[in-house]
Amino acid sequence: MTTLPHLSSAAFLGGSLLALELAAALAKTGTAVTIVEPDPHDAERLRSLLARAGVPVTLAPTLAQEARFELLCDSGSLPDPLLTALLGTHTAPLARLLPSAAPTTGFSLDLHRLPMLQPLLEIGLPQSLNAHAPLAHTLAAALNAHLALRADTKPSPGARLQSALWRAADDLMLQGAVLWEIDEILEEAGFAIGPYAAQDLAGLDWALSLRRLLAPNDTNPIAPRAHAEGRIGRALGWGWYRYPGGGGRVIDPLTEDLAKEESRFARVPTRDFG
Repeated sequence: MTTLPHLSSAAFLGGSLLALELAAALAKTGTAVTIVEPDPHDAERLRSLLARAGVPVTLAPTLAQEARFELLCDSGSLPDPLLTALLGTHTAPLARLLPSAAPTTGFSLDLHRLPMLQPLLEIGLPQSLNAHAPLAHTLAAALNAHLALRADTKPSPGARLQSALWRAADDLMLQGAVLWEIDEILEEAGFAIGPYAAQDLAGLDWALSLRRLLAPNDTNPIAPRAHAEGRIGRALGWGWYRYPGGGGRVIDPLTEDLAKEESRFARVPTRDFG
């Protein structure tokens, strides 16, 4: 059995949902984790969340120039000038955590929670970065995820199928379907998890970024509206569902109101899904 390399240190540039999940998973394996969050209010929110979860993570407004890390993770939430400055002084392997069409010298890391297989960690390694394959296996092991390595940084067929499912579900919502009923019906049909509960686990920021990348002409307003309202996902207690006290998902009636309002604005005819 191959022994996976251990990461002694990692820095996360911003605190997206996937960044928090991976940071917590690595911290539990003994990795010294630092999360860079320059906004004091966001930093305090993250500090409180991590303290409740008992995760030993250091929060900092920036990274000291002399600091050395074995891995950098770009969450996609930091302003570009700050990100450029940080990457200019640190040369560790870079993992990008939000789907992006922009070329990168690093590798892309996507955590998918597919309906029949969860979670699936897909890592896109350019040919020049094949040396990072052992690191990819270490990250997957920390998340207890199935690993799929890709030859490039383009979104995978799995990501396209997942995004298409989410868009189809939103189209049904715009026509009058209720999201928790969509989840319930699909789970009764054999899905391990419904599309909206899956987005809450993956993070609405990540899910919306993927959808914009794969379907830039999609005009359905439901997901952008939910994200704009501050719905992030299960880790922060509020996504498509509410998660009071960090527990299981609870129906949020406001999501039904959101869908009805957007349907009315868009003048989409509704139908009875009874």
